[in-house]
Amino acid sequence: MQGNRLPPFVMLLASLCATLGGCCGPQTEKPIIAPPPISLEEQVSRLTRWAGSFPRLQAKTVDRGVTIKSRDENGQAHTDYVEGALLIRRPADILLVGLALSKRAFDAGSNADVWWFADRYQTHTAWIGDARAPVEFSRLRSASSEMRLSALRADLVLDLLALSDLPDLHKPPAAQRGRLLTMRVNDVAATNDLWIEQLPTTPAPAAAALPGAARLVREIIVDRLTDEIREVRLYDDAGVLAVQSILTHYAPVTLGEEGEASAAKGPRFPYRITINYMVEHLSISLEFATVSVPTEPFSDAAFQPNIEGLKVIRVE
Repeated sequence: MQGNRLPPFVMLLASLCATLGGCCGPQTEKPIIAPPPISLEEQVSRLTRWAGSFPRLQAKTVDRGVTIKSRDENGQAHTDYVEGALLIRRPADILLVGLALSKRAFDAGSNADVWWFADRYQTHTAWIGDARAPVEFSRLRSASSEMRLSALRADLVLDLLALSDLPDLHKPPAAQRGRLLTMRVNDVAATNDLWIEQLPTTPAPAAAALPGAARLVREIIVDRLTDEIREVRLYDDAGVLAVQSILTHYAPVTLGEEGEASAAKGPRFPYRITINYMVEHLSISLEFATVSVPTEPFSDAAFQPNIEGLKVIRVE
């Protein structure tokens, strides 16, 4: 009489699993072994050298390499695909162009004085604002679908790519518009998390943790295993995450006019970038086919808004 006795092959399998230390059970991932920590000064030095590798940058996406996801006022999701080109000239100049059917669908740009977003495909409207004024993230929230894409403020791009200057560790915050820099060494995630904080110059908002305390305005998350920037986060006055960039697929860029011959020695840049605008429920992703650091300077005209024939909305 066998009763509930297991078949011999099942008993053998169970015995083998027990002998091998539970190989048939759930597998757990091995913990990340983070490299030894480095100092804040060393991390800032590395980021500064990396950003300095791109005094100017020119990139072109793959076909339909710009993906824009948004929601209208009714909550309906929309996804649009265009081809794109990006120009950067540090310290302040940006131009992102979206092309549909070989025609310019939109352009988002900024220089030291103004930022703009021009929709040349649907609304034929340009939004223009002061690039020198502090960003008020609450004003990125649209009241209508006409403003869906106006959140693409190009003056945020350098911050989101970690290409803007960091606070100087050797200068007091008072000499840097109240900005200071600290770092959290995260051994669990194997990252260095740089915090750019702002000391209050006016009474702190009600949502601030402590009156008079510095508030986090930007966070740069560096992968300690690869020494590459994983993510950049921008926070509003209440300390809520407002805009996030995710940087992946790093690869060498082309230097000058040398073409592929220079790729192996070029600095590494993220060939896939996703920017999420939390307050706008909008995201834009770029997948680049080519990225280069040209030797020839860009024309100043590339970084000036061309608003001829467009309805213009001034963002105060």
